[in-house]
Amino acid sequence: RMQLQSSGLGMTSNACTDFNHTVYYVSIGSEHVQEGLQVLSDVGFQPAFKPERVEKERAAVLSEAQMVNDCQYRLQTQFLSALHGDNCIHTRFPIGLEQQIASWSVE
Repeated sequence: RMQLQSSGLGMTSNACTDFNHTVYYVSIGSEHVQEGLQVLSDVGFQPAFKPERVEKERAAVLSEAQMVNDCQYRLQTQFLSALHGDNCIHTRFPIGLEQQIASWSVE
């Protein structure tokens, strides 16, 4: 990914997660579709985690968790917990559990 960004191809990438799935995407010019697909393949099937990237992502996710942890979010989680008490949705929200995020490692 960094190779494509630094080589002037103008690629951007990101991901988002909800209750059902995580979506990874790249935005790249049509003349570089093959390279973009290779990046997605690498992320999905041969991920490489550098320690500094894990730390940066951990900080970003924990920061996001703090930003959404307001009264409305807590009410939503209580509502969803009551609504989905008979399935697993109420036990794990998309942001994840802070203690698990804090224990991420390169492995």
